Order: sequence, then structure tokens, then C-alpha cells
Amino acid sequence: MNLQDTVHYGKQQCNRLPGALNGKALQMAKKVSWLYGGKRYYGTLIRETKTHKFARTENGKIKKIKK
Repeated sequence: MNLQDTVHYGKQQCNRLPGALNGKALQMAKKVSWLYGGKRYYGTLIRETKTHKFARTENGKIKKIKK
């Protein structure tokens, strides 16, 4: 896929960038890390509350991290 592709819908022609959703730019996911058993583990931030952060680990599990 090129940087800018042309998509044809019937007689209409639309230009779009890959990954663009309705003209909104996609944000990069925030990474979080935590220590467990002397090792550092990483995940992607899902949501944040006053007391905890929730992250999705590399194998798909949800981790609750205390602030």
C-alpha cells in the first residue's frame, strides 16, 4: 500500500491515507512498565483511575498497576 491510495466507489473517487479514520489522526498508544520478581514488564495503557492504571500485556492479559 502506498502512502496515499486512491479508492474508487462507483463513479466517485476518494483519496485516503492508510490508518486514517474519518479524517481523525490516530494517536500512539502509551506504554507502561512495572516490576515483578525483579524483572521489568511492559504493556499498553488501557485506562487510568485515581489509584490504578490498567495495561494490556504483550500476551493479551489485563494488568492492574497501583499508582
